[in-house]
Amino acid sequence: MRKHLIPCIVLAVVSLSSANAQRYYELGLGAGLTFYNGDLNPSRFFPGGHTHPGVGILYRYNWNPRWSVRYAFSYGHVSAQDSDADGYFQQNRNLSFESDVFEGYAAIDFNFFSFKPYKAVSLFQSTDTFTPFVFGGIGIFNFNPKAELNGNLYDLRPLKTEEVDYSRTSLFLVYGLGLKLRLTDRFILGIEGGLRRSFTDYLDDVSGSYPLNPEGMTQLAQNLSDRSIEPQGPDGTNWGTQRGNSQTRDVYSFYALYLTYNLTRNPNRCHFNPLK
Repeated sequence: MRKHLIPCIVLAVVSLSSANAQRYYELGLGAGLTFYNGDLNPSRFFPGGHTHPGVGILYRYNWNPRWSVRYAFSYGHVSAQDSDADGYFQQNRNLSFESDVFEGYAAIDFNFFSFKPYKAVSLFQSTDTFTPFVFGGIGIFNFNPKAELNGNLYDLRPLKTEEVDYSRTSLFLVYGLGLKLRLTDRFILGIEGGLRRSFTDYLDDVSGSYPLNPEGMTQLAQNLSDRSIEPQGPDGTNWGTQRGNSQTRDVYSFYALYLTYNLTRNPNRCHFNPLK
């Protein structure tokens, strides 16, 4: 038994001096809600009928009680329609869209309180079990805007509704805040909200102007490009007039509850059987 006691005593002493250097890894799953802000929904958060379920996987490397790096992969769905808007321009424009969103990103987390995943074994150690935190980083996502017409759902990008051949993949900046709570030495519960500010204005397939000359477009493309109730152009059509706001980029958000599992053994606990 003595050969086990000595290493444990040494471990207890060392843990006091190196508590801030303890590093651990987390892996977990999350579920929550996604929604979009852009040309078809400029400002409403959690819009009724257009807030959808989302899921994610999170891996986090914590290199001290304040700072960590996360890698996340998520799936969500976004949608909006002009008919829900209050303003005349949007209601008359009468556009709509929906899209699946697949994303991956890397971010840095900062804990406002010192946070350790393990129960304290000494009065000299922190007993912090929860903390608010903020995070920020960069990621990439894939999208595919679609719209319904006469009961059928059509991919919008191939139709070039604004005569623009945009990419279905874009970078984004992500930032947000949350709270996390240590449930046990192994499980950590977190709730967070994060905004994705994309580098594209075509998540909703709406950005600039109606095509100036629609003659080269198929009838389906014309019908999905201009769905307005009353044309606003001086020639009695909308061709060549404003369709969206190209000065802004599209945004979507993911609010989620995560349960992560601590993959690292508690360094403060002596792992031996005294009966052996």
